[in-house]
Amino acid sequence: MASTNTSSYQVSRKLKQSGIMMHLLVSEWRSFIKHTLLRKQKLPPSQQLDITLDDASRKTFEDALLPLETLRQQINQDAWILRKVALPLLLVYMVACLFVFPVGKLLSFWVLALPLTLLCLPAGVIKETFFDAYEHYNDQFRHAFIPALAKSFGDIEYQQNGYIAEERFKNRLPMGATSFDLGLAIARTEQEDYFSGTHRGCRWELVQANFFNYKHKSTFKGLLLLLELPRSFEGTTVINMRNPVKGAQRVHLEQGEFSDHLIVSSTDQISARSWLTPAVMERLYQLRLLFDGLKGHLAGSNLLLMLDTPNFLSLPPIDIPLTETKPCLHFVSELETLYQLIDTLLAQFPDLPPQTPRAV
Repeated sequence: MASTNTSSYQVSRKLKQSGIMMHLLVSEWRSFIKHTLLRKQKLPPSQQLDITLDDASRKTFEDALLPLETLRQQINQDAWILRKVALPLLLVYMVACLFVFPVGKLLSFWVLALPLTLLCLPAGVIKETFFDAYEHYNDQFRHAFIPALAKSFGDIEYQQNGYIAEERFKNRLPMGATSFDLGLAIARTEQEDYFSGTHRGCRWELVQANFFNYKHKSTFKGLLLLLELPRSFEGTTVINMRNPVKGAQRVHLEQGEFSDHLIVSSTDQISARSWLTPAVMERLYQLRLLFDGLKGHLAGSNLLLMLDTPNFLSLPPIDIPLTETKPCLHFVSELETLYQLIDTLLAQFPDLPPQTPRAV
């Protein structure tokens, strides 16, 4: 059994390393073509993080940011051999081939040999110069910096191998909905990067999840978001992107972007309309825009949202300051939209305490 686990871990690690290597190759070639050959200027620094977080909030993750930013700068310097030597030489080699090879052989060369050359030489340079350092950088970004950044929004806990128990969501995936009948097909689940917190008395949990059916095919990859509201609602309400759920009636809501892209079904029309106010629909649609898809299920006081995304916390680039990278800014947008959704949901309960400034 131990040997099997070790072998499985090694295969998983090899696949992860291959993915990281391919990411670095594509990123460096894209940057070389865009900024070196085409001379396009890099975008000015984004102000999103400064707008979202005040100085006090930023202090909660500066201790994790400074050493990681130093490591990023060192990796960026180590990449000069690839950017200033290997890639330019490959470009010269490609141009020289145009004048050396006859047209027939040139086509064969470009189809067979050139792709391997464009991959193997840069991959070898990356492996020898900064691949190991980047692996460490990515691991620290995901498991140290992002949790520290999350804490700037309040008292948020992070567990790398944390999870939401299957019985809390598996039986809540309704039968019969084209895009929501995953409950019938879940044979195995994988979860990691678990976040949890409480905002104005509302408990929330967020985890990256991957569902597999009995044929070992992935049926869902994204985030599970579970909210515990301070009051219960009658009936069961389902939000999906395709057909109404069998056994429930479609809820016809006000015209808008939410109702144009999402379908709501419920066993209790009045209850569904009582919590799906125009403001809540707007917040849900904002959350939908951050992901490839959104599905939801409200029963009692528990709201479950399934957010489709193939790559939560994607690999960070090395030529951009950490706080300006898309993975960082996207994560901040997700948490900001989550808290806005909670505030909007709780606005329906006047007996709750008023919103307080974000804890630090």
